[in-house]
Amino acid sequence: MSPTASGPRPALPAGASRPLPAPPRAAAAQETASRLEQAGAHVRQRLAQAGALPLEERAAALACLHEDLTAVLRGAED
Repeated sequence: MSPTASGPRPALPAGASRPLPAPPRAAAAQETASRLEQAGAHVRQRLAQAGALPLEERAAALACLHEDLTAVLRGAED
C-alpha cells in the first residue's frame, strides 16, 4: 500500500499507545493567548454597545458577535 493510499492503519503492538502530538511552542501559545485576550476585550466592548441598541438591532449585533467569536476560537484551536 502506498503512503498516500487510504485504508485501515496497521494495528499497534500490544500495550503500545498512539503517539501524542507535540505541545505548541511557547511563542505560538503566547501569541494565541494574546489574540484571545484582545478578542475578549473587543467582545466586552461590543456587548456594551449592543446593550444600548433596540431589540432587533441587538439581536443582529449578537448574532454577528457570535460568528466572530466562533471564528476566533476555531482559529485558536489550530
